[in-house]
Amino acid sequence: MALGVAVLAGCGGLDGKIGNYDKVTVWPSENTVGQQPTAELTTLAPVTVECYTGGMYKISYDGGSGYIDASTSIMSDKGEVSPSMVSGC
Repeated sequence: MALGVAVLAGCGGLDGKIGNYDKVTVWPSENTVGQQPTAELTTLAPVTVECYTGGMYKISYDGGSGYIDASTSIMSDKGEVSPSMVSGC
């Protein structure tokens, strides 16, 4: 099972949807200090989780890419995404 997830993550990321949040802030880098958000995503927005680094997921979404806090609930076909389900950045 873990091998299948690793292979999936290596092939462009893990597809999912944002969980039940009003807004999820997307940042241009994993270090948010002094940064301006690049976007806000809402509940059920489709995302692809590319990798995990420093408490943040690197994601891509329709219209861009960036970083979101890893505490954000993202639901995939494999269940709720966790750092162990994707590769490190």
